[in-house]
Amino acid sequence: HPANLVVTNVRGPTNPLYLLEASLESAYPIVPLLPGHALNVAVLSYAGRLFWTFHADAFGIGDITGWSKEVQCAFEDIHAAATRS
Repeated sequence: HPANLVVTNVRGPTNPLYLLEASLESAYPIVPLLPGHALNVAVLSYAGRLFWTFHADAFGIGDITGWSKEVQCAFEDIHAAATRS
């Protein structure tokens, strides 16, 4: 059975990167949306931060903005539970 969802995470550098004196502020992963796939979720860690991308088929995922907001809320809940003392 073909998959219609790809989720991936990539561990990036823990320290900031520079080109001459300019620092890299953010880095967003790109995962191509293949034919037949509805959604790709990619997460990249870089310098203590997480950068998320969502690539979706407009017909497969109708409201990607709403979907990404729900993911953000769920991640915040998990983070709060994990850091609760």
